[in-house]
Amino acid sequence: MIRVCNTKLIKTAGGLDDSPAGKKIPLEEIIVMPLRTLSAFLALALLAAAGPAKADDGWQLRIDVTAGSSARTFVVAGVQQDASDGRDPAWDIEALLESLENSYLYASFPRPDWPEGAGNYAWEMQAPRAVNTWPLEVVSNISATLALAWDFSTLAEAGYSASLIDHNAGITIDLAAQPGYEFANTPGAPRSFELQVTAPVVAPPVVEPPPTSEPPPDAEPPPPVTEPPQTAEPPPPTTDPPPALASIALSWETRKDTVILSWQGTFQETVLRYDIYRLKEDSSFERVGQTPGTKNTYTDRTVKKSMRREAPRSFTYRVVAVAADGSELGASSSMEVPLP
Repeated sequence: MIRVCNTKLIKTAGGLDDSPAGKKIPLEEIIVMPLRTLSAFLALALLAAAGPAKADDGWQLRIDVTAGSSARTFVVAGVQQDASDGRDPAWDIEALLESLENSYLYASFPRPDWPEGAGNYAWEMQAPRAVNTWPLEVVSNISATLALAWDFSTLAEAGYSASLIDHNAGITIDLAAQPGYEFANTPGAPRSFELQVTAPVVAPPVVEPPPTSEPPPDAEPPPPVTEPPQTAEPPPPTTDPPPALASIALSWETRKDTVILSWQGTFQETVLRYDIYRLKEDSSFERVGQTPGTKNTYTDRTVKKSMRREAPRSFTYRVVAVAADGSELGASSSMEVPLP
């Protein structure tokens, strides 16, 4: 028996080989699929091995979605020089939204506003712009923690940046800072995201000024330029100093190669989110994660991946509270966390 979850087959035995997933599709199950579903599935099966790819004419980014070990699917976003802002039959592939079993896991780029080809897409290419955006929707009736995963390293090395906005939780995830994102699924309720990818900034060419011509030897020098007398500017008006930042009490615990941070703090305004920073080898802090303002814990699962053999087995963290206008409401002291 198989399960169709948007673009992948789970639990199969004997039949057509879906090589990217290492599964086989029973021939009798393929025959009973609707023709449109089968055509789209076979196209995606051939493209499923695509990871993050960068070429002169475009790039692709794959986002995998899993519900524990019971279901898996993926979507692919990207840009191509010959793509358009609408549906491109040569590039865009509709998502499979049929299920052969009671449980399902769907991920797609919903495009109900396209004049031609309105629908849900698992593979969408766009024309290159300074910032490309894709609406992403994930829905499942499985009561589990759903996980999104990606590999943004190739695009990050090429100068791209990207963020994934969770509209339901009000959280923005930096794809270059962390390799995935998890959330507790509400069965049957769609989870709405927005993927934003920013292209590298190309510096304009430097234009040398034209050479200046020398005056003839017998030319009279120009009269001296006299500067007008400068008047003293009035002192700036006295303003009250900005309010002092609130202090955040930070604590931690470790489990294998995972660091769990928790904190407490009292603020004069509502906290929109907390930014979590970790000290790098060059003694500067980088943001490694975010949590909504209603949550005061964060789990760093990238510790093992971020360690180097010659580096000490410890990391230093700090937490910053951020208001809705982007201002900082409070911050914790830097805390070093030794690893077991």
